[in-house]
Amino acid sequence: MAKTRRTEAQDRTLAAALKYAKFGWTVFPVDIATKRPHTAGKHSNGRRWGATKDPKQIERNFRRWPNAAIGIPTGIDNGIWVLEADTPKGHDVDGIANLQALIDANGPLPETRMARSPSGSIHYFFTHPNKGLVRNSASALAPGVDVRGEGGMVICDPSVKPGVGEYTWLNKAGFKHAPPWLVTLVTEQPTKYQPGDPHAPFSKIAEALDLLPNDARSQWQIVDADGVVLKEFKGWDGWNSIALASYRATSGSDEGFVIFDKWCRKNIVKYNEVYTWRTWYKRFPSCPPIRITVATLFAIVDDECPGWQAIYNEEHSYDDDDDREYRS
Repeated sequence: MAKTRRTEAQDRTLAAALKYAKFGWTVFPVDIATKRPHTAGKHSNGRRWGATKDPKQIERNFRRWPNAAIGIPTGIDNGIWVLEADTPKGHDVDGIANLQALIDANGPLPETRMARSPSGSIHYFFTHPNKGLVRNSASALAPGVDVRGEGGMVICDPSVKPGVGEYTWLNKAGFKHAPPWLVTLVTEQPTKYQPGDPHAPFSKIAEALDLLPNDARSQWQIVDADGVVLKEFKGWDGWNSIALASYRATSGSDEGFVIFDKWCRKNIVKYNEVYTWRTWYKRFPSCPPIRITVATLFAIVDDECPGWQAIYNEEHSYDDDDDREYRS
């Protein structure tokens, strides 16, 4: 059977997807008619929508679905969020005028990267703020003004919507930080540490969760220097212990949830997005952990990766007196 000849538009889309990945963004193929991903996390080691930077995987994806649009996840991982102003033509509301009213009342936007959708909506791309988490919203800031943040996505140039038009960049400006007034409107600020909460450098917690396996066996343990198992963590109880330690170590912050959720997604068999979110934002706040500490998490990771903690502490000149002894 003869291979179907690729079109110039399909080749441009593939080239752009590879370019975005080289820039540092994860990308995934999108069905332009439904705006749903062709790929899924359960087939991609838990990565949301199967988003990837791997050029070989990107090429396979866009050759398998040659008419796919390019999806870019927004939020902390890709370091961007998008402000979208809709048009009467595409959404029966003048988001552009309503956004301008916000700007007139609060101050100008910087000259940041901008794009236009086939319906004429304008997308403003901003660098993710250093603190807080940008939440998705639709018409919350003003009618027709939407936000694509953590857990959201945006379709990018040169994706084509047949019979309507292309997604196109409007300029070549760099990606700028949004002004403080806008950041305040779109972010949920992280919960501050409560007095007495044990904590460690966020980078150490993130590295621990990155190293810690999470597969279908759902089994972890803490072993002493002689190989004696001090404590085992199995199944849901084990997962919950790691969740509690992560929650307390990060004081239940949004940033903490992002790295914990990323760890949970490693388990492509048992991962449940809604349950994970409700555990962090509903269950734990109503009954916060008071005994388990970050030391439990570090001890478990040290068993999986012997010597990890000592290496981290030496490389970062970190004194681990506060988290030396594990409790549970």
